[in-house]
Amino acid sequence: MPEKRLPTAAPPSHQLPWLSWHPGLVGLVTFLLVVVPLLIAVWNMHSQADRILKATIQEQLLSSARVLAQSVDPDVHATLKKAEQEKSPQYEALVRRMEQARSTIDTVRMIKFSYTCVLDGDDVRFVVDTTPEGDADHDGTEDKAHLMELYEHPSPTLRHVLLNGVAMVDQKPYSDRWGTFMSAFAPIIDARRQVVGATGVDVSLEDFELQRSGLRHVATLSAFGVIFLAYLAGHGMAGYHSRLKSSVQSLMKANEAAMTAERVKNDFLGAMSHELRTPLNAVLGMSEMLAQTKLDASQQEMITTVQRSGESLLGTLTSILEFTQLDGGRSQVKAEETHLDTLLQEVQKPHEAALREKGLTVVHQIEENCPPFFTAQTALIRQVLSHLVSNAIKFTDTGGIEIRVKATRHDTGGGRLHFEVRDTGIGIAGHHVTRLFEPLFQADGGTTRRHGGTGMGLALCKRLCDAMKAHIWAESKPGQGSSFHVDVPVEVFRTIVVSASPLAFVWTHDSTARMLATRVIEKNGSVVHAVNSLGELKNHAQLTEAAFLVIDAHEASAETVAELRGLAKAARLIVIHGQTEPNSHPAADVIVPAPVKPADLRKALEL
Repeated sequence: MPEKRLPTAAPPSHQLPWLSWHPGLVGLVTFLLVVVPLLIAVWNMHSQADRILKATIQEQLLSSARVLAQSVDPDVHATLKKAEQEKSPQYEALVRRMEQARSTIDTVRMIKFSYTCVLDGDDVRFVVDTTPEGDADHDGTEDKAHLMELYEHPSPTLRHVLLNGVAMVDQKPYSDRWGTFMSAFAPIIDARRQVVGATGVDVSLEDFELQRSGLRHVATLSAFGVIFLAYLAGHGMAGYHSRLKSSVQSLMKANEAAMTAERVKNDFLGAMSHELRTPLNAVLGMSEMLAQTKLDASQQEMITTVQRSGESLLGTLTSILEFTQLDGGRSQVKAEETHLDTLLQEVQKPHEAALREKGLTVVHQIEENCPPFFTAQTALIRQVLSHLVSNAIKFTDTGGIEIRVKATRHDTGGGRLHFEVRDTGIGIAGHHVTRLFEPLFQADGGTTRRHGGTGMGLALCKRLCDAMKAHIWAESKPGQGSSFHVDVPVEVFRTIVVSASPLAFVWTHDSTARMLATRVIEKNGSVVHAVNSLGELKNHAQLTEAAFLVIDAHEASAETVAELRGLAKAARLIVIHGQTEPNSHPAADVIVPAPVKPADLRKALEL
């Protein structure tokens, strides 16, 4: 029977924590959850695009400087060393060639200055400057640099190119008397592979930033768009949360009202069952005492009728009480280990008087694959089978009852047990079979009057099966008896194997240690099983009967050894190749350090 508890108040309804939040807070959280990652994505894309654009502009400048360097005749360039040569045909020719090259490569007029320079000792001096004379930008400074004019604040990149002969581009803007620029420089190399100068192209910082400003505008617009979308999402979620909160509160009130009504109904039925059973027990007790007095045949028949009717009514009240307890969730049953034969005997014993009275027999048929021990909610299984046997006796006048059992085992050690209660009774029409497990359902009023029954027993069986996640169904034909099937889950199956000698298990991949341990243990009179893995050891049917476990510390951690201790509680657990510190394997009985010696093993077995 299930353990019974007194009715208790329904537990408070649990809901998601955020349902109790203010809608404004939900909207703010939603806004942040949307806006933060999207803004990060926009910023990341802008940074990547800006880096690519910057690299592209720098590569264009570097390419332009190289083209200009190719347009300069290094031999002519090397001859221009005096200021008065600025009006010479050679100088003019170099200017024209550089202007032609510049106009070819700078189609968008991005380059502001193009020129050549040489290194004069530690000084950098201009040679050719394609800039027209005058102050075109009206900054108070002449735009053109003249031949051999000292470059007072040259870019460090220019000096590096003149010294090393490797084309380079500025990574950071630099300033001189003409302004702030981003520049690229390429060496002018003569036929002897000597650096005779360098060409330079400048882009003003304003033009450089103008190229990048488009990206910043796009990123800004994208950020505003993200913020607007996040606002819409937050606003929408706040409204949705407000409506959801209102709906949940309404549902909770309705559910609480329904639970209260159900609880009141169950409490009423339970209380009434208790109240009715008290006087009924007195009636049965007094009638039994009265039956033991001197009565004539007519009086004895009346007393017998009273007793049978009272017992039937008591059974009905008990079923109602159990049904309401299951319906209210007030029954709790823990899994326990049970012997299958013992369970079947316990199911049959309360019905032996009824079986003798009707001249019926009960036969148990257990398939060979059924382990003798299993762990499940045995109390519920016993109650279901008892109801089915009682039902079979009630509707069977001749023949007998058969209880068949078969098992389905899983790799995890558990599985399912299938019980079948078969009778040779009156049977049930097919259109009634599907409704058998409904409360208070009776297939035939005349049959009920003749055989008894209230329609509560099978409904209670269905509730009990639901409680332990089992399945129940019926098969029947009128005049051919009925079969009731119950398929229940089993946590663990256990089979006891009786061995004439103590059992020992050895788990090690060290062939020498395995051979040594096997010989020593066999000489000690035990039967040795060598295993290769933890899974093989844990799944071995005889592990719980082991007398000795020899485990290699290289194979099993302290946690694994502790787990095996729980599975083989009666075994002496010996860890070989272990550390001698007591805390290394606290679950072990004996630790044998390396190298493993026969004398140490024999001593460990005999301790």
